[in-house]
Amino acid sequence: MDKSYPKNKYCLSWKTHAKHVFKSLCCLMEHQSLVDIAICCGNKTLHAHKCILAANSHYFKDEMERNCAVEQIVITGFHFSVLKSIIEFMYCGETIINEEDVKYLIAASKVLQIRGLDTLFSDRQEYQHLADDVYIPYPQFISSKPKYPMAYHPPSNPSISNGASLKLPSYCITDPFNKKKLKRKYLRSEAEKACAKEAHASRMALAHLQKKLRLLRR
Repeated sequence: MDKSYPKNKYCLSWKTHAKHVFKSLCCLMEHQSLVDIAICCGNKTLHAHKCILAANSHYFKDEMERNCAVEQIVITGFHFSVLKSIIEFMYCGETIINEEDVKYLIAASKVLQIRGLDTLFSDRQEYQHLADDVYIPYPQFISSKPKYPMAYHPPSNPSISNGASLKLPSYCITDPFNKKKLKRKYLRSEAEKACAKEAHASRMALAHLQKKLRLLRR
């Protein structure tokens, strides 16, 4: 007959676990590591983690569970600085925002159901009344990644001297089909430059956010 022995159980606890997770999340955001979703607001884009958005917003959680293939979220109705403050609050639990943007922050937090923000100003009726006058449309969830092509640069030919001038072949001038090709190429180049400019603006905004995250981690 088998003998039964009592099974001991141990409770393992890491007292600084919450602090470690907090620093790790800020570090991941700061270095844009393992980010899996792009949030577009105006002409700027910020990358974040779906799990953080879902953990801090019932609205984001429901939408991303409904469509797991979401790659970007397009948000309108307020400036990028408000979005940056919302993301900072999600990752760090605190943020700094200008007074004139508080009403947009409150209105956005109600639409997006941001935990901790939706009731933060519940005792400030003056801000609540201002936020009631702000209309924030619901975001768009898109299942394709944003594209930021580099600006078009014509290829250089080292065999041509500096004093030489390039001439188009005569058929490019007389052939209407080639004219259309050149025009489409020019328009494509301008669009790529615009996308590159937008990407540069997003990188500058991200650099500013990373700087603030480093200060919060200290």
